[in-house]
Amino acid sequence: TDPEGKGYRYPTAEALSAEAEEEPPQVEVTIRDAAGQVIRRLSGPTSAGLQRVTWDLRYPAPQLAPPRPPGDDVLDELYGPPRSGHLVMPGRYTISLARRVDGVWTNLGSPQPLEVVTEGTLALAPAEREKLFAFQQKAASLQRAVSGAVALASETKAQLASARRALQETPAQTERLQAEVLALDQRLQAILRSLSGDRALAARYENTPPSITSRVGTVAAATRQANAAPTQTQRAQYEIVAEEFATVLTHLRQLVEGDLERLRRGLESIGAPWTSGRVPKWVP
Repeated sequence: TDPEGKGYRYPTAEALSAEAEEEPPQVEVTIRDAAGQVIRRLSGPTSAGLQRVTWDLRYPAPQLAPPRPPGDDVLDELYGPPRSGHLVMPGRYTISLARRVDGVWTNLGSPQPLEVVTEGTLALAPAEREKLFAFQQKAASLQRAVSGAVALASETKAQLASARRALQETPAQTERLQAEVLALDQRLQAILRSLSGDRALAARYENTPPSITSRVGTVAAATRQANAAPTQTQRAQYEIVAEEFATVLTHLRQLVEGDLERLRRGLESIGAPWTSGRVPKWVP
Protein backbone atom coordinates (compact mmCIF):
# COMPACT_ATOMS: atom_id res chain seq x y z
CA THR A 1 0.00 0.00 0.00
CA ASP A 2 1.01 3.63 -0.37
CA PRO A 3 1.86 5.87 2.65
CA GLU A 4 -1.72 7.17 2.73
CA GLY A 5 -3.09 3.68 2.95
CA LYS A 6 -5.12 3.87 -0.25
CA GLY A 7 -3.30 1.01 -1.91
CA TYR A 8 -1.99 0.60 -5.41
CA ARG A 9 -4.05 -0.60 -8.36
CA TYR A 10 -2.24 -2.69 -10.94
CA PRO A 11 -3.62 -2.01 -14.44
CA THR A 12 -5.84 -4.64 -16.00
CA ALA A 13 -4.84 -6.69 -19.05
CA GLU A 14 -7.18 -4.57 -21.17
CA ALA A 15 -5.56 -1.37 -19.92
CA LEU A 16 -2.07 -2.68 -20.66
CA SER A 17 -3.12 -3.72 -24.19
CA ALA A 18 -4.80 -0.37 -24.80
CA GLU A 19 -1.66 1.49 -23.70
CA ALA A 20 0.57 -0.63 -25.93
CA GLU A 21 -1.72 -0.06 -28.93
CA GLU A 22 -2.34 3.63 -28.24
CA GLU A 23 -1.64 5.91 -31.17
CA PRO A 24 1.06 8.44 -30.33
CA PRO A 25 0.13 12.14 -30.46
CA GLN A 26 0.49 13.84 -33.83
CA VAL A 27 0.99 17.39 -35.02
CA GLU A 28 0.03 18.17 -38.60
CA VAL A 29 0.48 21.24 -40.79
CA THR A 30 -2.05 21.46 -43.62
CA ILE A 31 -1.67 23.68 -46.68
CA ARG A 32 -4.74 24.55 -48.74
CA ASP A 33 -5.17 26.56 -51.91
CA ALA A 34 -7.55 29.49 -52.40
CA ALA A 35 -10.42 27.08 -53.12
CA GLY A 36 -9.85 25.20 -49.86
CA GLN A 37 -8.36 22.14 -51.57
CA VAL A 38 -5.68 20.38 -49.52
CA ILE A 39 -2.31 20.72 -51.26
CA ARG A 40 0.06 19.19 -48.74
CA ARG A 41 0.12 17.67 -45.25
CA LEU A 42 3.31 17.83 -43.22
CA SER A 43 4.02 16.08 -39.94
CA GLY A 44 5.37 18.29 -37.18
CA PRO A 45 7.43 17.46 -34.11
CA THR A 46 5.63 16.73 -30.84
CA SER A 47 8.49 17.51 -28.46
CA ALA A 48 8.49 20.56 -26.20
CA GLY A 49 10.03 23.88 -27.17
CA LEU A 50 10.13 26.06 -30.27
CA GLN A 51 9.74 23.88 -33.40
CA ARG A 52 9.87 24.60 -37.12
CA VAL A 53 8.30 22.89 -40.10
CA THR A 54 9.32 23.84 -43.64
CA TRP A 55 7.15 23.57 -46.75
CA ASP A 56 9.14 23.50 -49.97
CA LEU A 57 6.22 25.01 -51.97
CA ARG A 58 5.75 21.69 -53.76
CA TYR A 59 3.14 19.01 -54.09
CA PRO A 60 3.88 15.62 -52.49
CA ALA A 61 6.12 13.28 -54.43
CA PRO A 62 4.37 10.73 -56.68
CA GLN A 63 6.42 7.97 -55.02
CA LEU A 64 6.83 7.10 -51.35
CA ALA A 65 10.30 7.69 -50.00
CA PRO A 66 12.03 4.75 -48.28
CA PRO A 67 11.50 4.70 -44.52
CA ARG A 68 14.24 6.42 -42.57
CA PRO A 69 15.20 5.99 -38.93
CA PRO A 70 14.00 9.14 -37.11
CA GLY A 71 16.35 11.68 -35.63
CA ASP A 72 19.50 10.76 -37.53
CA ASP A 73 20.58 13.64 -39.76
CA VAL A 74 23.76 11.82 -40.76
CA LEU A 75 21.65 9.58 -42.97
CA ASP A 76 20.95 12.54 -45.27
CA GLU A 77 24.25 11.70 -46.95
CA LEU A 78 22.95 8.21 -47.74
CA TYR A 79 19.31 8.94 -48.56
CA GLY A 80 19.70 12.39 -50.09
CA PRO A 81 17.03 15.10 -49.81
CA PRO A 82 13.40 14.02 -49.33
CA ARG A 83 11.42 13.32 -52.48
CA SER A 84 9.07 16.05 -53.60
CA GLY A 85 6.70 16.88 -56.41
CA HIS A 86 6.45 19.87 -58.70
CA LEU A 87 6.05 23.47 -57.56
CA VAL A 88 2.62 24.88 -56.80
CA MET A 89 1.21 27.72 -58.84
CA PRO A 90 1.65 31.30 -57.64
CA GLY A 91 -1.33 32.45 -55.62
CA ARG A 92 -2.93 32.56 -52.20
CA TYR A 93 -2.74 29.65 -49.79
CA THR A 94 -3.57 29.05 -46.14
CA ILE A 95 -1.65 27.10 -43.51
CA SER A 96 -3.35 25.53 -40.50
CA LEU A 97 -2.03 23.61 -37.51
CA ALA A 98 -3.76 20.76 -35.67
CA ARG A 99 -2.94 18.08 -33.16
CA ARG A 100 -4.31 14.57 -32.69
CA VAL A 101 -4.54 13.05 -29.22
CA ASP A 102 -6.42 9.82 -28.47
CA GLY A 103 -7.78 9.85 -32.02
CA VAL A 104 -9.30 13.33 -31.72
CA TRP A 105 -8.13 16.20 -33.94
CA THR A 106 -8.02 19.70 -32.43
CA ASN A 107 -7.29 22.83 -34.47
CA LEU A 108 -4.59 25.05 -33.01
CA GLY A 109 -5.34 28.65 -33.85
CA SER A 110 -6.87 29.92 -37.07
CA PRO A 111 -5.56 29.33 -40.62
CA GLN A 112 -2.84 31.76 -41.65
CA PRO A 113 -2.66 33.26 -45.16
CA LEU A 114 0.34 32.77 -47.42
CA GLU A 115 1.13 34.37 -50.77
CA VAL A 116 3.29 32.37 -53.18
CA VAL A 117 5.06 34.42 -55.84
CA THR A 118 7.66 33.60 -58.46
CA GLU A 119 10.76 35.40 -59.62
CA GLY A 120 11.28 36.12 -63.28
CA THR A 121 7.57 36.21 -64.12
CA LEU A 122 8.38 38.25 -67.26
CA ALA A 123 10.24 35.23 -68.68
CA LEU A 124 7.14 33.04 -68.46
CA ALA A 125 3.71 34.47 -69.13
CA PRO A 126 0.82 33.34 -66.89
CA ALA A 127 -0.74 31.33 -69.72
CA GLU A 128 2.54 29.52 -70.36
CA ARG A 129 2.93 28.82 -66.64
CA GLU A 130 -0.55 27.30 -66.64
CA LYS A 131 0.52 24.97 -69.46
CA LEU A 132 3.68 24.01 -67.60
CA PHE A 133 1.69 23.33 -64.42
CA ALA A 134 -0.85 21.17 -66.28
CA PHE A 135 1.91 19.16 -67.90
CA GLN A 136 3.71 18.70 -64.58
CA GLN A 137 0.53 17.32 -63.04
CA LYS A 138 0.06 14.89 -65.94
CA ALA A 139 3.66 13.72 -65.70
CA ALA A 140 3.45 13.29 -61.92
CA SER A 141 0.20 11.32 -62.20
CA LEU A 142 1.70 9.02 -64.83
CA GLN A 143 4.87 8.53 -62.77
CA ARG A 144 2.79 7.60 -59.71
CA ALA A 145 0.87 5.00 -61.72
CA VAL A 146 4.03 3.57 -63.32
CA SER A 147 5.87 3.24 -60.01
CA GLY A 148 2.80 1.57 -58.51
CA ALA A 149 2.62 -0.87 -61.41
CA VAL A 150 6.29 -1.77 -61.03
CA ALA A 151 5.82 -2.41 -57.30
CA LEU A 152 2.68 -4.48 -57.90
CA ALA A 153 4.36 -6.56 -60.61
CA SER A 154 7.35 -7.21 -58.34
CA GLU A 155 5.10 -8.24 -55.45
CA THR A 156 3.12 -10.51 -57.78
CA LYS A 157 6.31 -12.18 -59.00
CA ALA A 158 7.24 -12.97 -55.39
CA GLN A 159 3.76 -14.42 -54.83
CA LEU A 160 4.12 -16.65 -57.89
CA ALA A 161 7.45 -17.90 -56.57
CA SER A 162 5.74 -18.77 -53.27
CA ALA A 163 2.91 -20.50 -55.15
CA ARG A 164 5.43 -22.64 -57.02
CA ARG A 165 7.06 -23.68 -53.74
CA ALA A 166 3.66 -24.42 -52.19
CA LEU A 167 2.71 -26.69 -55.09
CA GLN A 168 5.91 -28.66 -54.64
CA GLU A 169 4.88 -29.31 -51.03
CA THR A 170 1.31 -30.31 -51.85
CA PRO A 171 0.51 -34.08 -51.95
CA ALA A 172 -2.06 -33.71 -54.72
CA GLN A 173 -2.23 -33.52 -58.49
CA THR A 174 -0.54 -30.19 -59.18
CA GLU A 175 0.64 -30.47 -62.79
CA ARG A 176 -2.09 -28.20 -64.15
CA LEU A 177 -1.51 -25.53 -61.52
CA GLN A 178 2.26 -25.73 -61.95
CA ALA A 179 1.85 -25.10 -65.67
CA GLU A 180 -0.48 -22.19 -64.86
CA VAL A 181 2.09 -20.66 -62.50
CA LEU A 182 4.79 -20.94 -65.16
CA ALA A 183 2.58 -19.28 -67.79
CA LEU A 184 1.67 -16.43 -65.43
CA ASP A 185 5.31 -15.92 -64.52
CA GLN A 186 6.31 -15.66 -68.18
CA ARG A 187 3.57 -13.12 -68.87
CA LEU A 188 4.60 -11.15 -65.79
CA GLN A 189 8.22 -11.16 -66.88
CA ALA A 190 7.23 -9.61 -70.20
CA ILE A 191 5.31 -6.91 -68.31
CA LEU A 192 8.32 -6.19 -66.10
CA ARG A 193 10.57 -5.91 -69.18
CA SER A 194 8.28 -3.26 -70.60
CA LEU A 195 8.09 -1.41 -67.30
CA SER A 196 11.71 -1.60 -66.13
CA GLY A 197 13.73 -2.72 -69.15
CA ASP A 198 15.50 -5.94 -70.08
CA ARG A 199 17.85 -6.45 -67.16
CA ALA A 200 19.35 -9.61 -68.63
CA LEU A 201 20.63 -7.65 -71.64
CA ALA A 202 21.60 -4.65 -69.52
CA ALA A 203 23.70 -6.90 -67.28
CA ARG A 204 25.66 -7.90 -70.41
CA TYR A 205 26.15 -4.25 -71.42
CA GLU A 206 23.87 -4.65 -74.43
CA ASN A 207 21.85 -1.73 -75.74
CA THR A 208 18.23 -1.93 -74.62
CA PRO A 209 15.16 0.06 -75.68
CA PRO A 210 14.04 2.77 -73.25
CA SER A 211 11.71 1.37 -70.64
CA ILE A 212 8.46 2.94 -69.50
CA THR A 213 10.03 3.80 -66.14
CA SER A 214 13.04 5.51 -67.71
CA ARG A 215 10.91 7.49 -70.15
CA VAL A 216 8.47 8.81 -67.55
CA GLY A 217 11.31 9.47 -65.12
CA THR A 218 13.11 11.56 -67.71
CA VAL A 219 10.01 13.61 -68.50
CA ALA A 220 9.07 14.15 -64.85
CA ALA A 221 12.59 15.04 -63.77
CA ALA A 222 13.12 17.47 -66.66
CA THR A 223 9.94 19.41 -65.91
CA ARG A 224 9.70 19.13 -62.12
CA GLN A 225 11.85 22.21 -61.53
CA ALA A 226 11.44 23.82 -64.92
CA ASN A 227 10.64 27.48 -65.40
CA ALA A 228 9.75 27.16 -69.04
CA ALA A 229 6.97 25.51 -70.99
CA PRO A 230 7.56 21.83 -71.83
CA THR A 231 9.36 21.22 -75.09
CA GLN A 232 7.90 19.33 -78.01
CA THR A 233 10.33 16.48 -77.27
CA GLN A 234 9.04 16.21 -73.70
CA ARG A 235 5.44 16.24 -74.91
CA ALA A 236 6.22 13.52 -77.46
CA GLN A 237 7.97 11.44 -74.81
CA TYR A 238 4.90 11.70 -72.61
CA GLU A 239 2.55 10.61 -75.40
CA ILE A 240 4.75 7.62 -76.24
CA VAL A 241 5.01 6.39 -72.67
CA ALA A 242 1.32 7.05 -71.93
CA GLU A 243 0.20 4.94 -74.88
CA GLU A 244 2.61 2.11 -74.07
CA PHE A 245 1.78 2.11 -70.38
CA ALA A 246 -1.97 1.96 -71.01
CA THR A 247 -1.52 -1.38 -72.78
CA VAL A 248 0.86 -2.78 -70.16
CA LEU A 249 -1.42 -1.71 -67.30
CA THR A 250 -4.36 -3.51 -68.94
CA HIS A 251 -2.32 -6.73 -69.12
CA LEU A 252 -1.16 -6.35 -65.52
CA ARG A 253 -4.68 -5.72 -64.25
CA GLN A 254 -6.00 -8.79 -66.08
CA LEU A 255 -3.23 -10.95 -64.63
CA VAL A 256 -3.58 -9.72 -61.04
CA GLU A 257 -7.34 -9.27 -60.75
CA GLY A 258 -8.34 -12.25 -62.86
CA ASP A 259 -5.76 -14.96 -63.44
CA LEU A 260 -3.94 -14.64 -60.12
CA GLU A 261 -7.21 -14.80 -58.19
CA ARG A 262 -8.16 -18.01 -60.00
CA LEU A 263 -4.76 -19.46 -59.18
CA ARG A 264 -5.24 -18.61 -55.50
CA ARG A 265 -8.61 -20.36 -55.48
CA GLY A 266 -7.00 -23.38 -57.12
CA LEU A 267 -4.26 -23.50 -54.50
CA GLU A 268 -6.80 -23.29 -51.69
CA SER A 269 -9.01 -25.98 -53.22
CA ILE A 270 -6.21 -28.58 -53.06
CA GLY A 271 -5.05 -27.58 -49.59
CA ALA A 272 -1.71 -26.12 -50.64
CA PRO A 273 0.38 -24.43 -47.93
CA TRP A 274 -0.74 -20.86 -47.36
CA THR A 275 0.72 -18.17 -49.61
CA SER A 276 0.37 -14.39 -49.53
CA GLY A 277 -2.94 -12.95 -50.67
CA ARG A 278 -5.07 -16.00 -49.84
CA VAL A 279 -7.77 -16.19 -47.19
CA PRO A 280 -7.41 -19.64 -45.61
CA LYS A 281 -10.39 -21.95 -46.02
CA TRP A 282 -11.29 -23.90 -42.92
CA VAL A 283 -14.32 -25.98 -42.01
CA PRO A 284 -14.64 -26.97 -38.32
